[in-house]
Amino acid sequence: MRQVLAHWLRYCICLIVLAGHAHVCASVLDVAAMASQPVTLTPHFEVLEDPTAALTLQTVQSSATVFQPQGAETQQQALSYGVTASAYWLRLKLHNPTGISIQRIVEISNARLSRVEFYSPHLAQDGTYNTLVTGMLEPFGTRMHPNRFFVFPVQIAAQSTQVYYFKVQSSAPLAIPAKLWLPEAYSAYERTDYQLQSLYFGMCIAMILFNLLLLVALKDSIYWLYVMLIACVAVSLASFNGLAKEYLWPDSGRWSDVATYIGFCYCIFTAILFMRKMLNTAKVVPQLDRTLWLFAGLMAMLSVAFLAMPQAIVKPAIVVFGISAMVVLGTAVQCARLRQRSAYLFLGAFGFLIAGILTSILRGLNLIPLTAFTVNGMQWGSALEMILLAFALADRFNQMRRDKEVAQQARLEVEQQLVSSLKSSEIELETRVKQRTNDLNIALEHSSELRLKAESARQDATVALEELRNAQSQLIQSEKMASLGQVVANVAHEINTPIGAVKASGKNISDALHETLEGMPDLFQRLETPTIDLFKKFLHQYSAANPIISTREERTQVRALMAILEEAGADNARKKASLLVQMGAKNLEAEYFPLVLHAESDRILATAHGIADILNNTANINAAVEKVSKIVFALKSFSHTDQSEEKVEANLFDGMETVLTIYHGQIKQGIELVRSYEPVAPLLCFPDQLNQVWTNLIHNAIQAMLLQPVEREPALQEAYNDQGVYQAYLGTLTVGMREQEGCAVVSIRDNGPGIPEHIRAKIFEPFFTTKPVGVGSGLGLDIVRKIIDKHQGRIELQTEVGVGTTFTVYLPYSK
Repeated sequence: MRQVLAHWLRYCICLIVLAGHAHVCASVLDVAAMASQPVTLTPHFEVLEDPTAALTLQTVQSSATVFQPQGAETQQQALSYGVTASAYWLRLKLHNPTGISIQRIVEISNARLSRVEFYSPHLAQDGTYNTLVTGMLEPFGTRMHPNRFFVFPVQIAAQSTQVYYFKVQSSAPLAIPAKLWLPEAYSAYERTDYQLQSLYFGMCIAMILFNLLLLVALKDSIYWLYVMLIACVAVSLASFNGLAKEYLWPDSGRWSDVATYIGFCYCIFTAILFMRKMLNTAKVVPQLDRTLWLFAGLMAMLSVAFLAMPQAIVKPAIVVFGISAMVVLGTAVQCARLRQRSAYLFLGAFGFLIAGILTSILRGLNLIPLTAFTVNGMQWGSALEMILLAFALADRFNQMRRDKEVAQQARLEVEQQLVSSLKSSEIELETRVKQRTNDLNIALEHSSELRLKAESARQDATVALEELRNAQSQLIQSEKMASLGQVVANVAHEINTPIGAVKASGKNISDALHETLEGMPDLFQRLETPTIDLFKKFLHQYSAANPIISTREERTQVRALMAILEEAGADNARKKASLLVQMGAKNLEAEYFPLVLHAESDRILATAHGIADILNNTANINAAVEKVSKIVFALKSFSHTDQSEEKVEANLFDGMETVLTIYHGQIKQGIELVRSYEPVAPLLCFPDQLNQVWTNLIHNAIQAMLLQPVEREPALQEAYNDQGVYQAYLGTLTVGMREQEGCAVVSIRDNGPGIPEHIRAKIFEPFFTTKPVGVGSGLGLDIVRKIIDKHQGRIELQTEVGVGTTFTVYLPYSK
């Protein structure tokens, strides 16, 4: 009895184990029991990782190959393996218990798969398989069903269980969301899906056309940046969701695989440019603005790197994308904290885009359900972003209009006050003239002589009144023109030239970039790998900016290089020699002859020349921006006041150059600036206070050389002419720096009129000034001496009347 019970117990345990094993491996799907809703295939897949991507169908069908079942309890809606170089085999078993064959649709809704191999059994059930190879690396015509996703119609024979195999690879993060559909249900779903996509891209086109009209009407470059941003986002999302593969470049291979990442690079690049213009980050948050420029350049480099090594750069690029988004978001938050009006709308718009991207990421990681909203999360976020940014642009335009109206109203009020003041003066003068005339008329009643005098006085008063009116009108007009001239001269003259250079170089970059990017993908497809590597090396060596040469020198170099190319057997040698000389390759090395002799040599050299052109024009833009930035940075640095009482290590050259930049407008009026700099180590000091020292000394030197006629006290007549006024003349300002006996020595010398001997002892006294009342305070040199005393230094004066003046400042390092 005990043996019988033990036998039945072992039998039950075996049944339980086999039942559990059968449950785990139960991946057969009954296709006849399907409802109208699609069935998620993840629980029904059996998975095999192929690290070398070298397994064949015969290999994976062998008994030695072990597939891992997902199990019916799996709740995931997609298989996800991240960025991986492995291929994954999927095995799917479909059972048809009915007496007729059944058709179903297998959909893998991830357009970013690089290669998909589909193996379906023949309906004859003879053990053979049909093979279909498709994916982003293959032409669109290889797909069984024309759709942006990968759709595979399957026919399950009556009363049979058929096994299907999928081999999947991807350079992007590998996610496999697969569903099984009824044909009629999938047809309805497909129509709805394409309608939603057309709605989104139709909105993009409408926004682009509308803002192009605004660009033409308002001539504001921000609308061009907005159009570029929308276009980059639209093309990137079209590539991401497979529509670009279907409609824009159906026959491309490698380009289709990397176009999404390159598009994302340019999305971030144009977003940074648009934000800088919209939020004026160069002025509002200059430190963050420099960081934005850094990431913009990084995006441009990443876009090129994806063409060369897409698989290796995907993971770091995704990290850089995330950091870039955080930098943009942080900059917008900082601008919003500074209460910049446009920052609030930009922050909301960018927040919607980030929310859409996060939705897509979470959906890919199976953390949120697969719905129409989550599948198109990026489109929803992008659409809301475009709408909010359009509102932000409209608000920006309205704010500019309101500011202009306020400025006009203020100007009108000032003009009305001036007119009212002038009228009051005229009325008062007319009243006095009438009173004087009445007095004279009374006097004329007593004497004819007085009558004649009264008539003369009345005429004199009339003439004086008319002259006064003319003088007042001329004074008002002169003040208005002087103010206008000063603003235009100080701003437009300084920045007009670099802005012109930026505009010209920007157009050249746009033209060259359009031509280069249009032909580059096709060119890279036609070239062999050794030729591509040689082309990169050539581009790296000769794409840097080249010195400008004369036309005669260029012709000479072209003729010499043309002879070399003709001897090497190159066709169209003159054109090729001209392009190479323009790139600085006048002495072409022999290792690059394969590029010149290649069948695609004309396109190779044209592409290299276009990239070199882009880099040269970029250098021109950087130089122009650097010139404008130098003026703005100098004003910012000079206006900055450091309230800290702790010394910091500072470079004296930087402070001196800041002050010279501020006075550049006065110096260039005729003063020759001479810099006599020797190496000087950084000094522990109060840099802002030393800037005040250089400011006062340079200001006094400029005034000594560019003097306006000013009345002087009799005691100073010996320094001026017989009429007691300065003599205006040009001069030379010399600024020197050196180290001497443990001190940093700074000298400022002018060749002005010099300082008379009898007042030299007074120039450092408080409130002593040689200028008229209201022009100088007499505190400048007193402040200079106190700041130098605070640094335990000293100041020395050397001056000679008629020769000039030199102030020398000694600042010790050890104190």
